[in-house]
Amino acid sequence: MPTFSVPGAELDVELSDEGGHPVVQLHGLTSSRHRDRLMDLDLGRGLSGTRLLRYDARGHGRSTGRAVPEDYRWEVLADDLLRLLDHWFPGEQVHGVGPSMGTGTLLHAAVRDPGRFSGLTLMVPATAWETRAAKAESYRQNARVIEEQGLDA
Repeated sequence: MPTFSVPGAELDVELSDEGGHPVVQLHGLTSSRHRDRLMDLDLGRGLSGTRLLRYDARGHGRSTGRAVPEDYRWEVLADDLLRLLDHWFPGEQVHGVGPSMGTGTLLHAAVRDPGRFSGLTLMVPATAWETRAAKAESYRQNARVIEEQGLDA
């Protein structure tokens, strides 16, 4: 699979080019293209006649990432997405689809560059505003369990 360099990471990318409209599929937090395939969430299996770009977000799947918390803010994830689109689909409107973290990334990218997207399919939206703090604490608790007891826990 090809990789794409962004500041602080190498993103693992795959393009299924069957001609047609450009589509980008993102994944959720702690997931990856591989995990989406295992969970039957891979649009590439049922979507034909498109140019489907899928990638592992920084720090996920086969993509690299630094241990720098600021690298994983919505603005940075949106910047990664827009860089990918500029490279693979320069000057084209793209349909974006993604769950959870993918939804958040798409929304932040669309706010920054609304003309870049022909449409969005948003699934399982990420939390925001007041509910985000509670969700963040849940993620921290899960991280502590993994650090103390391992991933199997």
